[in-house]
Amino acid sequence: MDSITASKQEKNIDSLDEVLFYQQPNYLNIKILHNNKEKIVLNKTRIQLFSNGIEIKGIDTTTKILFHKVDPDAKIELKLYDGKEVYTFSGFFGKDLNKGGDFYFVTISNFNKISSRAEENSMDYNSPDYKTYRSRFIIAKDYSVDIPEYKKIKKINFIIFRPREYGDGTYITSIENIEYRK
Repeated sequence: MDSITASKQEKNIDSLDEVLFYQQPNYLNIKILHNNKEKIVLNKTRIQLFSNGIEIKGIDTTTKILFHKVDPDAKIELKLYDGKEVYTFSGFFGKDLNKGGDFYFVTISNFNKISSRAEENSMDYNSPDYKTYRSRFIIAKDYSVDIPEYKKIKKINFIIFRPREYGDGTYITSIENIEYRK
């Protein structure tokens, strides 16, 4: 087999992988993290999704929700009620929702329990980039969130949304609430 034939076969396999990837249902995977430990999503956790202000009902399987396709240009708002915590995320459109994706609802109340990029990379305190990487925290193993004033923060809530995309994807972070130390 010559290199041109091998290259064509590789492209066909990639195309087939992509087609199969997008044929999966457009589930929204829901994860709740407290100090980077996953919390079990309980029945008392309630999730609402709005498209241009109109509530959309989904099929709920506790940690995954399947929604019907919505207008790709519609502004989407998602609300999660978990006990006393309420998260609201409105940083995406219908085109992102229609692909499905992962939502991480994150609360950090103890930064000593969360690894920073500086710790992960065993950076020296005297390194010129130490301060930047010390305030870049690793969430759910795959995501980095910059929280420069973390020493002043008592508790922070934020959301990470990663739309399902074939290949390398992006993610969106929305800070919900910050309580500062007195």
